[in-house]
Amino acid sequence: MNKSSKKFFSENPGWGDFLLLALFTVLMTFHPFYLFGEINFYELGLYLPGIDGILHGLIPHRDFFHLRGAFELYLPALAMQLFGDHVAVLETCFYVGNVLVMVLWLLVGQKIYSTRLIYYLMTLVLIARAFPRVTFTYWGGFRYVWGTAAVLFGVWFFKHARPVWLLLAGIFSVLGLFTSIEIGVCAIAAIVGGLAFSYFYKIQDRRQLRQGFLYYILGCLLVAVPFLTYMAAQQALVPLLDSVYTVVAKMQKVINVEYVDTIPGTPWEVLTILINPVHKNFKHLTPAYLYIFLFIYLFWRARKKQLNTTDACLVCLGLYGLIMYNAAFRLIWAAQFEMALQPEKILFFFLLERALVTMDAKKLYYFLKDKLNMKKDVAQFKIYVIRILTFALIASTVGYAVQRFNKRFFVYKWARNTVMRKERESLKPLYGQETQEVHLPRVKGMTVPLWQARDLELLAEFFDKNTQPGEPVFMYPEMGAYSFVIDRPGVGRFLMTTFAWFQEPWHEEFMQDLQKTAPRYAVLIKDLGPTFPKVYFKIPANKKKFDDVDQYLQAHYTIVAETPTMWIYGRK
Repeated sequence: MNKSSKKFFSENPGWGDFLLLALFTVLMTFHPFYLFGEINFYELGLYLPGIDGILHGLIPHRDFFHLRGAFELYLPALAMQLFGDHVAVLETCFYVGNVLVMVLWLLVGQKIYSTRLIYYLMTLVLIARAFPRVTFTYWGGFRYVWGTAAVLFGVWFFKHARPVWLLLAGIFSVLGLFTSIEIGVCAIAAIVGGLAFSYFYKIQDRRQLRQGFLYYILGCLLVAVPFLTYMAAQQALVPLLDSVYTVVAKMQKVINVEYVDTIPGTPWEVLTILINPVHKNFKHLTPAYLYIFLFIYLFWRARKKQLNTTDACLVCLGLYGLIMYNAAFRLIWAAQFEMALQPEKILFFFLLERALVTMDAKKLYYFLKDKLNMKKDVAQFKIYVIRILTFALIASTVGYAVQRFNKRFFVYKWARNTVMRKERESLKPLYGQETQEVHLPRVKGMTVPLWQARDLELLAEFFDKNTQPGEPVFMYPEMGAYSFVIDRPGVGRFLMTTFAWFQEPWHEEFMQDLQKTAPRYAVLIKDLGPTFPKVYFKIPANKKKFDDVDQYLQAHYTIVAETPTMWIYGRK
C-alpha cells in the first residue's frame, strides 16, 4: 500500500464515505425478483389479518389480537392505503425496512470509527453476515428501524451534545416499544444506560446530561401519551396491557421453541459451549466473547481515566446489542439471531480498529524496545509478525464477505455470471418449477409455484361465489392470512387461532365466538406438516384445545370443496 492509499484509508470516514457505502448496501441487497417465490402465509398471517382489520376501522387488541405492538400494523396499513391493499405491498415494506436498518447502522459506524479502512471492511461483513437475506420480505422490517434509529440518535447526542437528538431518540424508542416490546426495551436500556455511564464517569457535563435526559423523556411522552389516550378512549387499553403481559409471561410456555435445537438453559451449559469449539452451538456463543472484551476494554479505559464520548456510544450500542443477543436465544437458528449480530459487528470492528491503531509500527517498536527492554531485532520481528497478522485479518475479512456474496446474494451472482458469460436464468427464484403470476385483487404482481396459485385462485373463486362481503369465514389453525386474501373477516379476536391458546380464558372466549358466530364456511389445512405438532403438541393443553375445535368442526361441518392444500367445510 503506497503512502497516498495508506493516508486515505487511515483518515476519518466522512459523509461521502457513508453515501458511497449506503449505495453499495442498496445495490448488494437489491433483488429484482423479490416477489418471486412461495408466499410464506404463516409469517404474513401475523400481520395481514390485523392490517385488514385496521383498513376496516377495527382497533388492535380490542377487536383483534396482535402478537406485537399496534404500530407494527399501522405503517403497512398506510402503505396499502397509498399503493393498494395487496400482499406485495406488505412484502415491499419488509424489504425496504430491512435495507434501511443496514443503512442506519452505517451512520452509526461513521460516527464511531476513526479510519476508512475499518469502516469499509465492517460494511462488507455487516451485509454479508447480518442482512436477513432469506426472510427479508416477510420478517423484521421497520420494528428494527425504530430501534436502530433510537441508538443512532443516542450516538449523535453523545458525539455532539445536542439535546434534540435525544428528543428524537425518545420518539423512536417508543415507536419501537409500541411496535415490538423487545425492541423498545433494548432501545430504552441503551439510551438510559449510555446516559448513566456518561453521568457517572463525568464524560460530559452533568447539567447537559440531565437536560438531555429530560428531552429523552419528552420524546417518549410525545408518542406514548397520545397513543395510550387513544387506546383508552377506544376501550382498548386494558386488552393491550393484557396482551403485553400474556406475550411476555406466557407465550414461551405455550410454544415449544426448542423444536429446532436445544437452547443453552443454564450458565453452566453456556460456559461449557463457550470453551468447546466443536460444539454445534459454539458459533452462536462467539458474540459473547465480543461483549466480554468490550467490558474489559471499557474497564481498562476507566481505570486509566481515558474515557470519552465514544465510550458512551459503545455502552449505548453494547447494551442494545447485548439485550437483543440474549433475547435471540429463544430460537438460535432463526432470523432474530442474524439481526442481533448487526450491533455486534459494529462493535467487533471498533475493537479491531483500536487494536490496529494501538499496534502502530513506530509506537509499538519503541514500546517493545524501550519499555519492555527487548533487543532491536526481536522488537522488529514482532512488528513483522503483527503486520502479517493484520494483513491476514484484512484478507480473511474480505474473503469471507466475497464468499458469502458469491453463494447468497443475487446481485453479486448475477454480475458474476454476466462477467463470466454464464447463463443467469437459474439464479431466479423458482427456477425449474412450474410457476404462475397471480392476478387476484389482494394477491397480484407475484409469481408463485403453480400449486399455490391454484390454492389462491380456487379459494378466492369459491368465496366470491358463495359468500357476501363482510361475512365471516373461519380459517384454522394458522391461516389468518387467507382471510385477507379472500377479503372476508375471520371469527372472533384470534385470527391466528393458536394465539388463543396463550390463556385458558382466551381459548374459552374463542370457542364462544366460534359457536356464537356459527360461520357458514370453514377452511382447514389438509396436512399440518411435521413442524406444527413439534411446536405445539408437546404441551398436552395445546393438543386438548386443538381437539376441542376439531371436534366442534367435525360435529357441525362437512367438506364441500377443496384446493390443492386445503379443505373447505360447509355447515351441516
